[in-house]
Order: sequence, then structure tokens, then C-alpha cells
Amino acid sequence: MTLTRKFLMLTVVFTFMFFGFVVQAQVQPQSLQKKMQNQQKQQISDSTLQQFAGALKVVQAMNKDVQKEMGETVTEAGMEVERYQEIALASQNPDAEVDMTAEEQQKVKQINQDLQQLQMKVQTEMQSEITKQGLTVERYQELVTIIQSDPALMQRFQQIMQN
Repeated sequence: MTLTRKFLMLTVVFTFMFFGFVVQAQVQPQSLQKKMQNQQKQQISDSTLQQFAGALKVVQAMNKDVQKEMGETVTEAGMEVERYQEIALASQNPDAEVDMTAEEQQKVKQINQDLQQLQMKVQTEMQSEITKQGLTVERYQELVTIIQSDPALMQRFQQIMQN
């Protein structure tokens, strides 16, 4: 398994475990939600897409850096990234069983604490960077959803990202 793939898998694990800070959309009737999304799509200007593109680029760069830090955290604790991933994924599934030694349990506990501290630091930094781009975290997340659901808007956004 390549190092990049290891870090990608670690990022997925990290995201599932710790990024509970993402603001969840309020549950609304589907028709009202679609109506609101259609109105929001119409109101997204190129300048808003440029703000979002700037924020996304910063978040992606930070994500790349944090992937490296996460891998280092795991290996510095004396554990292989693959083994940590196996244990972390199993802990997310109540039906999965994984055999761990007492030493591994201690390492996992310490790694989880270290990753949680890293997550809190990165979360604060990401929120700050998104705000510096002129967006709130809620608006950023809203734009992610809207852009992903609208092919025409996605195309506009991709053109902005390429320029």
C-alpha cells in the first residue's frame, strides 16, 4: 500500500471519528428544502464561487498537511498506520471484532487523544481560514451541498477553480 493511500485511508478514518463539528442541516420537508436550494442556486454569484474556491483551496492544503501529521502521530506512537486503521474502523462498527493486545489498547487510546487535539486545532484553523475568505462555516458547508447537487453550478465552479 503506497504512503499516499495510507494517508488517504487515515484521513477517512480521522474524518469519521472526529469531524462531528460539521453543522448538520435542519430536517425540513423535502419540497421546502428543494425550493430553498433552487432559490440559493439562483443567488450564487461568481464572486461567491470565487470566495468558496479560495476557501476550498486553503482547506485542501490544510487537509494535506494534517494527513501527514496524522500519519506521524500514529507512527510516533509506535503503531503501523494500517493496524491503527483496522482498529479504528472496527471500533466504529459494533458488529466488528478486532483482537488487540493491552499495549495496542494503550497506544490507540493515546493516538486517539493526540488526534483529537490535532482535530480541535485544525478545526479552529479551518474555520478561521474560511472566515478570512469572507464566508461563514455554515455558508461554506451550504455551498458544498448546493454545488454538488447542481451540474451547471458545478461547471461554473470548476471554471473558476481552473482560472
